[in-house]
Amino acid sequence: MNATPPPQRYGRLSISLHWLMLLLIAAVYALMELRGWFPRGSATREAMKHWHYMLGLSVLALVFVRIAARFLSPTPAVVPVTSAPRAAARAASAIAAGK
Repeated sequence: MNATPPPQRYGRLSISLHWLMLLLIAAVYALMELRGWFPRGSATREAMKHWHYMLGLSVLALVFVRIAARFLSPTPAVVPVTSAPRAAARAASAIAAGK
C-alpha cells in the first residue's frame, strides 16, 4: 500500500490565495471608507464605488477557487501541541488567577 503522508504545510496555491484575499478584502474596505471623503456625484467617488464593487466580486470568485483548491489539494495534519511555551503557560496562569 502506497499511502502518502499528509504534507507538513499548506501548498503554495492555498497560501497565495489566502494572502491575495486578505489584500483584496483590505482594499474593498479601504475603498468603502475612503469614498466618504469625496463629494457625492464626483468622478472619484463613483470610481471608488465601481472598484469597491469589482473587487468585491473578485473576492466572491476567489472564495469558489479556494473551496475547489481545498478539495483538490491535500491539507496538513492537525498536530496538537503537547507542551505550551513557558511564557504562555505563565500568562495563562496569571489570567486564571486574576492577577
